[in-house]
Amino acid sequence: MRMLTDEMDFFECTPSNELLLEREPNEAFCIGKASREFAVYFPDAGEIKLDAGSLGTAKVKVRWLDIVESQWKDTQLIECDGD
Repeated sequence: MRMLTDEMDFFECTPSNELLLEREPNEAFCIGKASREFAVYFPDAGEIKLDAGSLGTAKVKVRWLDIVESQWKDTQLIECDGD
């Protein structure tokens, strides 16, 4: 958790689960800050879609925090395709 709070002002975020599409109950949870940065938490394995189109951008930066290994993965730039 410290690794996440060092990178993101977690305590100023609000629940943003409405951005998670094709989500099963309790599959994933999302919090966000000012529609600029978000954290998605998967309590177990899962797959969701993030409604990045509502953020008004064509590309998003994605970075994974591997909590088992306690390390950040490389940042990826992903183009939004409207989905």
